[in-house]
Amino acid sequence: MKVLYWVNSFPSISETFIRDQIIHVHNHGIKVKIYSSRRKSNNNNESIAPDIFKTFSKYSYDSKDILPNNWKIRRLKIFIILLKSKFTRNHILYKEALRYKRHELFPKAYQLFFTVHFILKNKFDIIHCHFGNNGVQASFLKSIGLPLKLVVTFHGYDTRLDIQKAQELYFDLFKNVDKVISISTFSEKKLADFGLNNNKIVKLPNGIDTDYFNTNRKPQSGSEIKILSVGRLVLEKGYEIAFEAIKVFLEKNPDLTIRYNVIGEGELYNMLQEKINTLGLYNVVHLLGVKNTHEVREEMKRSDFFLLSSKKEVLPTVILEAQSCRLPVLSTNVGAINEMVQDAIIISPNNIKSMVHGLTLMLEKQHSWHLMGQHGRDLVRREFNISKNTKRLIKEVYAIE
Repeated sequence: MKVLYWVNSFPSISETFIRDQIIHVHNHGIKVKIYSSRRKSNNNNESIAPDIFKTFSKYSYDSKDILPNNWKIRRLKIFIILLKSKFTRNHILYKEALRYKRHELFPKAYQLFFTVHFILKNKFDIIHCHFGNNGVQASFLKSIGLPLKLVVTFHGYDTRLDIQKAQELYFDLFKNVDKVISISTFSEKKLADFGLNNNKIVKLPNGIDTDYFNTNRKPQSGSEIKILSVGRLVLEKGYEIAFEAIKVFLEKNPDLTIRYNVIGEGELYNMLQEKINTLGLYNVVHLLGVKNTHEVREEMKRSDFFLLSSKKEVLPTVILEAQSCRLPVLSTNVGAINEMVQDAIIISPNNIKSMVHGLTLMLEKQHSWHLMGQHGRDLVRREFNISKNTKRLIKEVYAIE
């Protein structure tokens, strides 16, 4: 059995859930390869252990790897491929691909042909796309007759579309796809609203390695309270609301010492740093930049509780990682948060007053932080363990016994 994972980029530091799924499927003895629709990463190790990166870099491709750069070489290779496939079923598929010298989904000349050749040459049984945009591309391949099973996992931005736009964008995908993985009840409802047949939906949340994200941390006994957030520095993460709330909270509790660490990078770095300085929080809030998985876990060990201030989310994996490390959670009520947390404090999004109230409640519960953390870990081990969820993926979605 061979599976092609069709992703945006690999490896991506903000998509560890994809990386970990691929690793665990590979560890179950299934042959995997990875195609990046944008560009594969040449970074030596931004989010992956060096040995794992070395292993999977051999199986990673993007359009530059499968599409000859030279125009004359493309034409010559097409002739050779057609000649060799003359008396096979694949010849018909190649001829069909040639009907589209350029296509809106495969805009480079003969990109579709060489993508078809890549898939046929490797004899993939399943294409598993992560994110709807990649599913749309892959569904066109199936529509021209490629004999494969198509699976698509929707995650976040691909479900945050208005219904009419989504129905237009995903119409052909929903017709051609075999199974669509919904990572939460929230996204399951969105997909149904978009017009996807319920019989094609499998609810299977992202999983994490609960053995790796496992610490025996205890809340610090010192006077400084350490708060942690992890996420891209973009508007939807609501960091400016968190900073404002921290400012108000400290004014109400002047004897309190807080260190608020934010891990991540993004387009709002300069704006958020300026916000920190304007609020006079330069000794309180620290933008730590991008960190790899090991560094994130170590920071979780040193923290007292996790703060998610997002305005929009679907299923933020970092919440699972934090709870698996026994971190108590204060989170805005976005996406599937209510399905993801146990014994956590949940507040309204995009609301400074609500977040100040949440911080106050968290401080009042300081004596219970260890219990809150353990309850969160119990939930993650029960519902979001990647080993268990990978077995479900292989059996229920890939139909491999």
